[in-house]
Amino acid sequence: MDPKPPPTVASVNNLLSRGRHNEAFAEALAVLANSAGEPEAMIALTNAAICAERAEEVTALLDKHGSTLDAVSRGRMAAALALARGDIMAARAQADALAGTPAATPDRLAILIAVAERVGNFDAAIGMMREREAAIANFPFGWLPQRWKMQCRLGRCAAVIEESKRLAAQIPPHFITERHTVVIHCAEALLAALRFEEAIARSLTVVEDFADGAILPGAAAQVAQLATRQRQRRIAAEIERLVILDRLPVAIVAGTLLGLVRDGDFHLHDQDFDLAVIPPATSREVADRLVATGRFRPDPRAVECGTFRALNHLPTGLAVDVIEYRLEGRQFVSTWQHASGLILRRSAVPQFSVEPVFHAGIQRRLPFPDQVDGVLSATYGDWRTPEVHFDTLVCSPAILEATDYLRAVAALRLADTLLSGNRGMALHLARHLAANGVAPAIMDRLIARISPPPP
Repeated sequence: MDPKPPPTVASVNNLLSRGRHNEAFAEALAVLANSAGEPEAMIALTNAAICAERAEEVTALLDKHGSTLDAVSRGRMAAALALARGDIMAARAQADALAGTPAATPDRLAILIAVAERVGNFDAAIGMMREREAAIANFPFGWLPQRWKMQCRLGRCAAVIEESKRLAAQIPPHFITERHTVVIHCAEALLAALRFEEAIARSLTVVEDFADGAILPGAAAQVAQLATRQRQRRIAAEIERLVILDRLPVAIVAGTLLGLVRDGDFHLHDQDFDLAVIPPATSREVADRLVATGRFRPDPRAVECGTFRALNHLPTGLAVDVIEYRLEGRQFVSTWQHASGLILRRSAVPQFSVEPVFHAGIQRRLPFPDQVDGVLSATYGDWRTPEVHFDTLVCSPAILEATDYLRAVAALRLADTLLSGNRGMALHLARHLAANGVAPAIMDRLIARISPPPP
């Protein structure tokens, strides 16, 4: 048997890219032990610790082994660990420590932006994003999407549409990826402004380029994803307490329910926690009760969806979706309706009652639907068979009608997946759009181009 190669930063990153976060953490410890103080080893360990949700274990190691790092790198890592622990004050202190170093301005602002986002101070975050952009002589193209997304979440879509269109016109023709990226963000802003046909048209300019011969990107290099299971367990503990002691009228649904039932745990990369409100209670009532605990805050969405409430769990930074059901016949129907009266999305699952279930995998008693199979089948179809190339938002069997909003979302997501090199998801979305009459000629050309060859 060949000896195992020695641990390296590359092997740590490889494990992270494959989702094996705890193995990567152990590998990074071995790299640190053999590194003789190399800065890259401490950086790799910090990344692994955040992905494995073991930030507490590395904070002391940073104090011990971080002397080889420059002050900016050390402050950046310490702030990232603090945010992973939910320690907002410690992260802010790291930013303050960098205030006297002009070269550290982008890093200091990045920390403060992350802090402002965590506590919901979005106007301050946008102001600091602009300050960061102004601090760089060569305009930092890569930072624009973060600001654009936040502006759209706050309803400031017109400014994003104008800026993105102006920038797209200035990009040289041979910078194809950059042009596509700007067009996609313009489409996102048009979607947020409820200009669905324009959003579809902008997205299709990207899709058609790839359908007609533009070089398809290779599969994007995998990026280490933050593990969220420990943080979801913290939310589950709070929901357990609120349901048992305060009779919070909710049920676990959607992706959270799917992971717990099918896999015995939360999905490894799931970034939210899904709750449904049981009639006659409303999502407003439940959201207000959660916010009143001081552990949650309302989170703005790019598109206002009426009774669909988006919250942020302050200690972990995870999103908590609160879905409102109304009883129609023998179905629970969820309706996303914009303040203008426009229906964005309607979906239905079979009516159910809530049954408190002690889940052995996470050791919590949680409110499950008593008709788990019916709810999951309505939402996912064959839910027992994992399907990585499935977009629940636009393709769920539970959807009652294909609205203009959902058509625009699907077209936008197709453009984005093509740009990222995810051919499997692109094929899934192209077939969905063709079946719903969106640019069928373009979709047919794209499907023919990206379909795998027959065996």
